[in-house]
Amino acid sequence: PAVVLLARYALRPSELLQEGPEALTYRVDVLGKRELVFKAALSGGKNAASRRDLPVHPDDESLFRAVLSGLNMPAGATPTERDKRVRQRVKSLSRVFTRALGEDSGLSLYSQRHTCADLLRAVGATTDEVGGILGHTPAGAKATSIYGGTQPLDRPRELLAKVREHIPD
Repeated sequence: PAVVLLARYALRPSELLQEGPEALTYRVDVLGKRELVFKAALSGGKNAASRRDLPVHPDDESLFRAVLSGLNMPAGATPTERDKRVRQRVKSLSRVFTRALGEDSGLSLYSQRHTCADLLRAVGATTDEVGGILGHTPAGAKATSIYGGTQPLDRPRELLAKVREHIPD
């Protein structure tokens, strides 16, 4: 299920595999609409501002729950222990992915993110919409991202639903 989610939601492997069940939550937008979202984020480094809420398709909720339950970190785990566990999960999934497709496929876990970006463009997403889903924060918008903007997710939901049609279980 993890590889499917990486491709359907343009996630970085660490964004998905570092999270526990609490990353799947309900969000209320500025217009009062409540919906299930995955709180995608990477801590530190150049990607710290890439925090975003991705609307979860109802049929993908069980996939997210299955993947997010696999972190298995004790509540008191140190950041170092957590990072080590995340790296182990990414490495393990990467090995399975490469073995399934073969060494010569030229694909990686991370390339699934770019497959999603290509599909987003193919279904009519603008450059800014693709960037927003991927977590590429436009200049001047970092504060909204960091402090939790609540813009409606109608357009990202529509685009991700179209991408989902091209990526079967």
